[in-house]
Amino acid sequence: MGLGFESQADHKLVNRLNIITEILVVMFFLLTAKIQVMRIKLFFLLTLIAGLFAFSSCSDDEHMMVKYVVRSNTPGAPIAVSYSHPRKELVIKDYWERTFVIERPLGTRIWCEGKSEDPNVLITCELYIDGKLRAQRRR
Repeated sequence: MGLGFESQADHKLVNRLNIITEILVVMFFLLTAKIQVMRIKLFFLLTLIAGLFAFSSCSDDEHMMVKYVVRSNTPGAPIAVSYSHPRKELVIKDYWERTFVIERPLGTRIWCEGKSEDPNVLITCELYIDGKLRAQRRR
């Protein structure tokens, strides 16, 4: 049983690039204006705004908190757990949870998986990203 969550960092980067592109287009139209002094003032103002958008860094965009939770309905049944960040495998019984803060690379796939040799064991895997339940699976 596995579950995953695709990072939304790709969409945030595309939105930021769209904003920068729109600002540059407005700057081009303003530079073609006939009024020289106004053109220079607007150019510096828009350059400053574009620089703030382009080079500002938000800690929310760069890092994310990942929490894995795995439960079993059968006390004492061994469950093989594997997860993606950091990539690791271990054997647990009953309940396990771990929280990590990781860098948010583009296109990150985060997953958690639990397996048991006993087919009667119900395993629940939950994946929380930044404190919100993003994926849950029972098997």
